[in-house]
Amino acid sequence: MAQYRKYSVDSIIYDEEKMNIRIEAVAENIRREREKRNLSISGLAERADLSASCISKAEMARSGVSLKTLIKIAAALEVPVGELLEEAGEKQKKDSETKQKISRHRNLFEQIMESLPEETADVFLEMIKELIWELKKERKEKISDTKQEGR
Repeated sequence: MAQYRKYSVDSIIYDEEKMNIRIEAVAENIRREREKRNLSISGLAERADLSASCISKAEMARSGVSLKTLIKIAAALEVPVGELLEEAGEKQKKDSETKQKISRHRNLFEQIMESLPEETADVFLEMIKELIWELKKERKEKISDTKQEGR
């Protein structure tokens, strides 16, 4: 007779230990992002339109954070919700991959710039500066829209 799986579908989907690890990761991410911005718990609470107690509980992983609360916190911190949901290993891997991409792009950019005549390189750099400025402006607008939707 064939041996059946050791775990039921429910046990695969919901694992208490993994869930606690995820809740702790969210708590750490909230705290890290808040501290990066030199915000107090009450400062973040005010920005997110939540109580300081709610923020404190979220950072101490005392209770699961509702999706609505997580969205408000993410908007107040000006980060994507997904960034707060990432586990430490995922974030480190993503950061490492990003650094590698930046290094590759920097090398390629330097090769391109060296191959261009000086006048063309200057025009190219001005175009890049304008593009970066526009992208930053768009990002700020999206963050502002997200904050307004969260309220």
